[in-house]
Amino acid sequence: MAGADSTVYRGFYDTPHIQDRLRLYGQEEKIFQLIALRQVNPLSILTIISEKFGVVSADMLTDWRFRYQEFDELPYSFTLAAASALPASGTIIDYVKFTNSDAASINTNHRLMLSGNYMAIDMSGGGTTSNTGDEFDVTNHPLHEICRVTALGAPSAAFEGNSADSGFTWIKLARIHPSPDMTGQLLDINTASVLKLVNSVAKTNQRPNPPVTQNGKFLENVIQITRESYGVGEHMTQGGGIKTLLLQNGAAQLDLNLELVQIRLMKVIERAILMGRRYAVEEGNESEYETGGILEFVHADNWINAGGILTVSSINDIIATALDTSGVRELFMFGGSTFTKNLAEAYENKRGFGENTRLSVQYGLKVHEIEGTGRDGIVYYVNAPVLSEIGMDNQALILNLTEYNYGEKNPFGAFQIGEKVPMLDLPDKADSYEENSGFRGQWRELYYAYGLVRRLQTTHFRVYGVTS
Repeated sequence: MAGADSTVYRGFYDTPHIQDRLRLYGQEEKIFQLIALRQVNPLSILTIISEKFGVVSADMLTDWRFRYQEFDELPYSFTLAAASALPASGTIIDYVKFTNSDAASINTNHRLMLSGNYMAIDMSGGGTTSNTGDEFDVTNHPLHEICRVTALGAPSAAFEGNSADSGFTWIKLARIHPSPDMTGQLLDINTASVLKLVNSVAKTNQRPNPPVTQNGKFLENVIQITRESYGVGEHMTQGGGIKTLLLQNGAAQLDLNLELVQIRLMKVIERAILMGRRYAVEEGNESEYETGGILEFVHADNWINAGGILTVSSINDIIATALDTSGVRELFMFGGSTFTKNLAEAYENKRGFGENTRLSVQYGLKVHEIEGTGRDGIVYYVNAPVLSEIGMDNQALILNLTEYNYGEKNPFGAFQIGEKVPMLDLPDKADSYEENSGFRGQWRELYYAYGLVRRLQTTHFRVYGVTS
């Protein structure tokens, strides 16, 4: 009995007990309840991407290379291609040069604010503009300089004494609007200046201006083939199979192997949508395509240096940058394990990092909300062990995976899986690929042909430079 000196604690498979145990489980047909399948670090990023946007079906992917169009909002800011022509002393007429694409979004109704240059409220007859560093001056220069568009040249052509430049359009401005004249020399508009659209004014009964347009851009990716084999050996398939303790026959072992290879394949796909480099090579009549991933797609301008140890203040700066730059109100942030630890330490005993129960249940993941930036925006945070597994343990990705803005739904999200061939268990009918060649086991294969649709490049971010 238990506690006695002669007590022997035996394991499940110890000889005196094993036959009784096997008979018991055999009678109750519970032998397969002994199987335990352990999965380390389930899917995270792929789970949310696939749930948010679903997949692009095979009938929409007519080729192994797919091309899709993306349109940006018409611009409000325009950067000079070169310093302004600089008008003669005592005049307000100046000429600036924009790319043909930017110039196509401007017409003579528009008023442009010149960032960096300030002017007096009344410039009529005299005065100067300021861009000397102190800039805003409540007494002398309280207002941004406003320019009126008076005429546009033809694309890539000379215009009123300004020489042609391929790819660029000259625009004629009336400076210090609405002042009618000027004494002295105006400051030039340097190449660091940005002109911002701040008004559009039409005269009564005026003719329509040419349409304001902007070309979209085409994005491309490719469909890759992913194949993983699985099977069982000759012992399982020949002579009725070998009845093992847990698996009664080869079919059961094959099912288990299928489940194992499915887990492996899905995790490899999750790594591929992160790490893939778009690649296409043709060799004779054969092709090798590799779909491009998210890390390759995140624009280098959107890499955010955290600058050391995470604090609530630095996290707010990161979140504010992502929200302001992307222009959307909801973002998902995925971090590696050490990044998550550092983030949690920054918020220890502080508010602003609480669990979102609804999303946690929906995705089967622990989803937190990062708040406190003072903006009308929210970032959902998910620990993503896959980032640690691919070398981003102390980094994070901020991705635009939700509605663009509250209530602004769109069926075409930032990332979608494009399925050229849905995942298949092949061969469909044959017992084995090698059934007639002397091979006596069973050999099957998971086959999948897919690519990642990548959109809205400027709305995704990578956070690095965190120290513990």
